[in-house]
Order: sequence, then C-alpha cells, then structure tokens
Amino acid sequence: MEVAKVNIRYISILMKYFIEKKEFFLYPYKEIKSIFDIVLQKQIWFSHFFVDFVHEDFLKESIDYQKSIIYNQHTEIKLKNKFKKLFFYKIILIEDTNDYAFKNLEKLASWLDKERIHINIIIVHIPSNTISSIFSNFEDKEALTNFIYKNIKYIQYESIEEVNLLEIEKMTKEKKGYYFEHKKAYFTTIFMILNILYFLFISMKGSTTNIYTIIQYGAKYNPLIAAGEYYRLITNIFIHIGILHLTLNTYALKILGKDIEYMYGSLKFVLIYLLAGIFGSLASFLFSNAVSAGASGAIFGLMGAYLYFGIRRPAIFSARYGMNIITLLIINIIFGLTNSNIDNFAHIGGLIGGFLTSYALGLKGEKIFNRYSK
Repeated sequence: MEVAKVNIRYISILMKYFIEKKEFFLYPYKEIKSIFDIVLQKQIWFSHFFVDFVHEDFLKESIDYQKSIIYNQHTEIKLKNKFKKLFFYKIILIEDTNDYAFKNLEKLASWLDKERIHINIIIVHIPSNTISSIFSNFEDKEALTNFIYKNIKYIQYESIEEVNLLEIEKMTKEKKGYYFEHKKAYFTTIFMILNILYFLFISMKGSTTNIYTIIQYGAKYNPLIAAGEYYRLITNIFIHIGILHLTLNTYALKILGKDIEYMYGSLKFVLIYLLAGIFGSLASFLFSNAVSAGASGAIFGLMGAYLYFGIRRPAIFSARYGMNIITLLIINIIFGLTNSNIDNFAHIGGLIGGFLTSYALGLKGEKIFNRYSK
C-alpha cells in the first residue's frame, strides 16, 4: 500500500495534536514498520482509549480482511490490558469521495457488536476537511470527532517538515506534569523520623506493646479524651504498637508521602497528613472504645489525597499509578475488615479527612478555596 507524502505529513501532524492537546501517548505494542503501525493511547481510570490511522484501502477490502485487522489488534492489546475497558478510534484519511462508500459496514457493525469490540470509525476527507463518524458503538467521551474537526484546519499552516513524536511526547509530559521532580521530600522524612524517635523514647520508658505505657504517652483513650485531653487526637498519630507496626507505617509513609508532598507542596502536605490523622482519631473516638495508636489514619489520608489528585488530574493519575493506588486501598480496607485488631474507623476517617482536606487546599500552586469562589 503506497501512501502519499502529503498523507503521511497530515497523519503525523494530527498525531502531534493528539499528543499535545489530548494527551494521547505512544503505545508500543508491536514493531513499527509504517505510520499505520503507530497507536496512541490514553487511560482515564478503568477506561483505555486507543487511536490509530488506517489506510484508505481498508474501506475497499473484503469483510474478512477488515475483521482480521481489527480482531488481531484488539486481541494483542487486550492481552496486555485484561479486566479493563478498551475503546478504539480508527481514523481513515481519504482524498476521493468515491472511497467513502463502505460496502461492508452493516456486516462489520454486526460482527463488532457480537465480539463486543468498542470502536469508532472516523472518516476524514482531506480536500474538504470534512469529518464524519461512519460507525460507533460507544459514547465518544473524549470527543475526538469534534477535536479533529476543530484542529484539522490548522494543519495547512504548520511549517514543520518532520514530526518527532517521541520528542513531542517527552516535551508534552514535562509541560503537563507527568514527570515528578526528584526533590527530597523533607516533611515526609521529618514525620518518619518523629515516628521512630517517639517509638524509641516510649521503648526506653517501658514497652510500646504495653497498653498502660502507650496510654501514658498519648495513645487514643476515650475516657481521657472525653475528660479534656484532646491532644491525644494528635499524639496517638506518632505512637506505634510494636516494631512491625512502626515498620509498616513508616514504609507506607515513605512510599506515599513523597509524591503527595510534590503534588500539593510541603505546607499542604503537612496539613493533609495531620488533619487526616485527626479525622481518623475523631472517627475512632466516636465509633470505637478500644485503645488505639498509629499513623494509619494519616496514611489513609494520603490515599484520600491521591484520589482527589486522580479526580483533578485523571490522565496523569492513570498514567503514573494505573489502578495500583485503588487496588492498594481496597486490599487494606478488606484486610482491616477481616482483622479485629485493626482500627477501621481510624482508617476510614483518615481517608475521608485526607480527601476533604485536599479538596479544600487544592493542588500545589492553587490558592486555598479561591478556585471555588468564582
């Protein structure tokens, strides 16, 4: 299949627009021999969207050929994305309106529905800049048909002769914030050190597994809080019951804290961590009479901050973490519900507190509350 140079340039610039403006990035699922082997991908939570360009001869081929092209691509990509919703956009550039006829469309549509392959076939008529979706069996949530229509008119004004998609992707990710700077997370480290120092201090005074010792040094104990010792809502965040408890929470803080401190900035990170811990303590105080201590509520609050970031920056969240944070959260909640020794109220309270605090404070560089006052 021969492709005119003008078409290659046309496709390359459209891909450039997809990367820069819609944040669709290169998806290397097979060897690239021509521009038609390039696939762009974007993930939003559980949904994965794929874009590729199809040679115009595809419209003239037999139904069996069309099925094989679509099925083979879908199967290869599905193997790498099990249990995820996949949506495919196939864009076909044509120069002759006679090629617009798609004699197998009805048969292909029936087959696609039977195979449960979600696809949107978009025709772009180059001479007239006309765009039409000739078949789609899913809602175009990314509004790509409209996106192409709005941007296609700018292609003729592009002066670049060669499009380096890898470089464009790298620059776009840097500009949009996909890469986090590897700066030291000072306050994450400070909280880790405080946890360790307080653990050592209590260990020298008695035992961190002794209920009377941890109550003496600030654990959550309802009768004393009710009597006015409200400081326990904070001090219990820095107390850990045994070395395993300290190790697990310190490791979780290290893993989760550094990115949150970058996303929100150091001051907001401190507020999220402490307020989430207090929310967790309050929830435990209200719904559980057990003596408890630990940073788990604050750490669940960091997960709440991740969730808020995912709502505000879903493409970056999905690209960086996929569903790992969600999976980790679900596992911890299920584990907590099946273990009577875990303070689930503190966990859930911390999660809610972290999310609400993140919502109130906003991401790094955003003014507190101001973005909601317009």
